[in-house]
Amino acid sequence: MNRAKTPLLAASLLALLLPLAPRHAAANGAFSHVHMTQFALERLPPGELRTFFTDPELVLAVEAGSMFPDSGYAAGDAYGEIAHWDPFLRSYVEDLEARYAGDYSSREAKLRIAFLLGFAAHGLEDQSYDTTLLARAFEAGDTEIPGLSFDQIADYFLTFDHGVSFTLDDPYAPYADLPAIIAAGPDGHNVDEAVIRDAMGTMSTLIRVQGNTRITRNWYAQGWESFPFLGTHYYNEEAVGSVPWLATLLVKYWEVLWARVHRTDVLTRDLLLRTIPEDGATNWNVDFADGRAWGRIALFFGYAIDRDTLGPFVTLRDAAGATVPVSFETAYGGRDRHLLFVVPEATLAFDTEHTLTIGAGAPTLYGDTTDAPLSFSFRTRCAPDRLAECPPLTPPLVAGMRPMMDAGTPRPDAGTPAVDAGSATLKKDGGCSAAHGTPRGTSQAAAWLVGLAVVALRRVRRRR
Repeated sequence: MNRAKTPLLAASLLALLLPLAPRHAAANGAFSHVHMTQFALERLPPGELRTFFTDPELVLAVEAGSMFPDSGYAAGDAYGEIAHWDPFLRSYVEDLEARYAGDYSSREAKLRIAFLLGFAAHGLEDQSYDTTLLARAFEAGDTEIPGLSFDQIADYFLTFDHGVSFTLDDPYAPYADLPAIIAAGPDGHNVDEAVIRDAMGTMSTLIRVQGNTRITRNWYAQGWESFPFLGTHYYNEEAVGSVPWLATLLVKYWEVLWARVHRTDVLTRDLLLRTIPEDGATNWNVDFADGRAWGRIALFFGYAIDRDTLGPFVTLRDAAGATVPVSFETAYGGRDRHLLFVVPEATLAFDTEHTLTIGAGAPTLYGDTTDAPLSFSFRTRCAPDRLAECPPLTPPLVAGMRPMMDAGTPRPDAGTPAVDAGSATLKKDGGCSAAHGTPRGTSQAAAWLVGLAVVALRRVRRRR
């Protein structure tokens, strides 16, 4: 096919497929999910997990796992929704335990653990990103583009603004056993192995399409016009819910999952991954005048919890010990989650220390309970007439200007790389890459067609 006609072909195909696209979508795009996993790998501290991922094949397996949940949407199959949630994770871990009896020294066992860490990361990322950075972007005035989902657009902020480029061909999954694991969950859903294999192949093609700057340039430009706040802060370390912020959260989550699989976890120690605000924080807001997305107290958990059964164990008190009435919110309004928002029902007092406590006996989704209370404290900001006497307020984050295309602005410091060999397909040099070839047995035009079809199948999510 004449290369000069390729962008026109891609645009024409997109125009034909757009009427099929849902009006609303949610969560990170597949390209972003894989890259967050790559970023988290670089931030792993010295230890068993870091050593585990010095094996490039295991790196590829965790990358494949990180795009697995969305493959169900590409196939139009319910397993996509199921794979986002903890009951599937629990079924998968139970299968691991039954299959290997705690001996994970074999090659296949290691690959399955890597795959687990990938799809588990995906679910936590979606809950966290949607309710923090993405929600804040809409509060700041970002607007949707008819026919283009914002998770798709955000992928282009990575490829153009930060020079992220990679492919993920022949993705690993324990294909033969996944149907039984999915069926063993509470939904009892049945899916054929062939459906999963085809769907993962489609996701591989989508990764190529999203990373191909030759055909996504116009969508990137549209993204910056409609999502300037999101584009400005998608890679900002200080923005809650950004790529580097979530990568840091993933490291802690992986450490808990690793301990759970190896039966070395301690619930009370591992339950709470992170809090917003952090223990000892100052200048916390007293109300939601500056928005709710980043203004709610947030609890991130290493185990799934049930909002309604955990809620009675959560209390917020001021410095005098008086209880502050609160309500609870979760991503997509569901009960079983890894993230709980604690929302004061009245304006908090200025310049006052508050303490949030999760009482002993707090249950996980499956009924295991903590044996000691967990708590953290923070101090609210000063009243407007006393600002000179108090710590300076941090200026609010605002939308910036679009960088030059293909500028490849530096990534935030990820620390010492945890993976020496890394993913054989990862590039960070921006622009077009030779890595963007054609999957085996697929023509360039056909690959784009498949990828664009997946874009058209973008989903309305989170019904649980």
